[in-house]
Amino acid sequence: MTVNVGDLRQRLADAGVRPDAYSLDGGLPDNRYCIEDRGDIWSVYYSERGTITWQRLCANEAEACEVFLARVTSDPTSR
Repeated sequence: MTVNVGDLRQRLADAGVRPDAYSLDGGLPDNRYCIEDRGDIWSVYYSERGTITWQRLCANEAEACEVFLARVTSDPTSR
């Protein structure tokens, strides 16, 4: 099943992920996984103290959502 950003919030809640562990709006929030549409590419990253400390660029929304979901749900500190 293809996931999009609209599906992520419910999928993350179903997985028991804390809402303060992520941002679906990009930006550089402290200690959060983020997903961001940058026009021609999607970015999935971890923001810590205003700095991107891990990042993966994806060609489309579905790929970015799958990477984001896998990364966030595999981190035990996100629950």
